[in-house]
Amino acid sequence: MKTLVNSDGDSLAPACLFGIPDPGEHQPREIADRLVASLEEFAHLRLGQPAIMVLFRCAPKVKAGRRVLGDTSRPTR
Repeated sequence: MKTLVNSDGDSLAPACLFGIPDPGEHQPREIADRLVASLEEFAHLRLGQPAIMVLFRCAPKVKAGRRVLGDTSRPTR
């Protein structure tokens, strides 16, 4: 795994970069539910029962020297 370095030149451990939030309003499920309920852009998701799943990564993902904070994908059949 590639070692990440901060702007001071210090090596960063994966645990310093990512953490799982405490239960409550900052959980991904809670955020997704609020966005679907309140934003017109997601009105089509209110018509059915969308399956929004969240997967946490244990190690940082670096692509082309940049840290990837999130990905989305559409399931295939």
